[in-house]
Amino acid sequence: MSELPPTISVLVVCRDEPFLATTLSALRDQCERLEAECIVVDASKGRLQHVADAHPWVRWVDYHATTPGRTTSHQRNVGVTLARGPVIAFIDAGAEPPDGWLEAITAPLRAGTWRAVVGPIKPIPGQRRHWINDHPDGSVLEVAVTANAAFLRDDLVAVRGFDERLGTAEDSEVSGQLARRGVTIHCVRAATLEMDWGNAERELRRYLIYGQGQAQLRVVWPELGPGYRRLCTELCVWGVGLIASLVAAFAQRFTLGVIVACVEILIIMAITHSQWVMSWRPIRTRIQAMSFLAYRFRHATTVRASQPRNQIDWTAYGA
Repeated sequence: MSELPPTISVLVVCRDEPFLATTLSALRDQCERLEAECIVVDASKGRLQHVADAHPWVRWVDYHATTPGRTTSHQRNVGVTLARGPVIAFIDAGAEPPDGWLEAITAPLRAGTWRAVVGPIKPIPGQRRHWINDHPDGSVLEVAVTANAAFLRDDLVAVRGFDERLGTAEDSEVSGQLARRGVTIHCVRAATLEMDWGNAERELRRYLIYGQGQAQLRVVWPELGPGYRRLCTELCVWGVGLIASLVAAFAQRFTLGVIVACVEILIIMAITHSQWVMSWRPIRTRIQAMSFLAYRFRHATTVRASQPRNQIDWTAYGA
């Protein structure tokens, strides 16, 4: 590695991810070619020390939470403050980036073409899950999913990093903050990577958490973009429709259940402007919708827009 500061920092946040070693092994040669640094902010409380020992080239940060709950946002912010490169690439622990991924995801930023990019994420063979960021090359997106993304460090510092009040959906929030500064997010298809999303139990937990995160985001930033407002409305319709369908089923009112389902689909079509066939969402969307509604009605008071956005003094880093 060169003694000069790196031009790229790769940031991985982790907590008990069993396939982190796979990610780091795939990143090592790519980082060395581009003289990039790799930072792992690990909240596993030492349980992944064997992975750290096997990858001494990584800047390993043992993260200790200062607040209860999910810490992903704060871990990301810690990584941003430690990054020495002007370009920061984010990748989820457990992903296996193909050769050339790091060069592809950072090339538009290093060339000064764009300031924020994402790459498509496809499930591993055999998993029935939709692609994420599956858009034509160069498309402008509303949200940067940070499982596969890159930003300019100065932009992240300028918006004061990720919102630590959010359990998830922090990438939606930071995308909105960047948009306010005139930063557009573009898709780079050459930076496609595969992701193992885990078994059905892990997927269930993920979508329950996603629903809570969207509800929290609705509280802290109700004026977020039109795409997000459509999502919140859609989740509400799915949730209410599911409740009504269950009530009809228990009441043995089959006709009523069919009518509710049809009305629900028509409303979703009107919201999303999607075709009929695209309105049939899988069960995971309904799970997320129920989680969204439950959190909004039961726990919305635990997250306030008046609470501090995060714990870091960003003025020390140039904000």
